[in-house]
Amino acid sequence: YVNYFYRTLDYGITWDTIYTDQNNRVYQFFYSNANQVYALSYTGWWDNQDYVLGLSDDYGTTWEFLTVPFTIKQFHFVNDNYGFGCDGDQVWVTEDRGQSWETITTVDNVSRVSFYDKNIGWFLDNAGVVYYTDDGFATYHQTSCGSDFITQIIPLGPKEAIGLGNNSSVDIPYNFAK
Repeated sequence: YVNYFYRTLDYGITWDTIYTDQNNRVYQFFYSNANQVYALSYTGWWDNQDYVLGLSDDYGTTWEFLTVPFTIKQFHFVNDNYGFGCDGDQVWVTEDRGQSWETITTVDNVSRVSFYDKNIGWFLDNAGVVYYTDDGFATYHQTSCGSDFITQIIPLGPKEAIGLGNNSSVDIPYNFAK
């Protein structure tokens, strides 16, 4: 619950401490392209916080914090403008850096999305079943992953991905990879 993070621009040789203003915290980075960075952020204090989308166009030095029309659970951007948001049920899409959002009506009960590009990606339902789409959610297909405790999908290519999961009875995320 601090308002700073660390940044390197030389592959980790040196690190800068970057501060956000007192009311906004950046806690999960999820897209970076050249000088543009997207992050999951929150405003307020831990006992009364609102989650927001953080945008930076100067390597994280300054931030714009946007409220979104849904309860944020997860974001995934595939380029500088196009991204997906998830609220634990519906999937939302933006084509203008998060300024406006529309729901994707072909899916519900979605806990996490991860896309390779605008059309190709994977999503998890709330039971842990993994689905694949190659047409931006117009259609989708259940994969053979089943409900094998996959908690995150990382796309490597149009048809390749790594699934991270947890098969422990203890709630320790990402304790093995598939």
